[in-house]
Amino acid sequence: MTKPVRRDGRVLDLFGVVALRTDQISWDGQCVPAGASGTVVDILKGGEAYTVDVVDPFDAVVTVTAHNLDVIIDHD
Repeated sequence: MTKPVRRDGRVLDLFGVVALRTDQISWDGQCVPAGASGTVVDILKGGEAYTVDVVDPFDAVVTVTAHNLDVIIDHD
């Protein structure tokens, strides 16, 4: 799997801001649309997937594979 990387080539860290590349189903069953943004709150399997707390367009939590994320801001 491809890990999302910052412009400097480093892997995404906790609390980075990301956008979904594809629609995802939230933990409570809502469809979260591509382009929704949120904050990484957990890194799974060494960066193969991430738990993201989505805030836009509505509050939701999703687990997303790395190749389905675009990095907006990374806080390390």
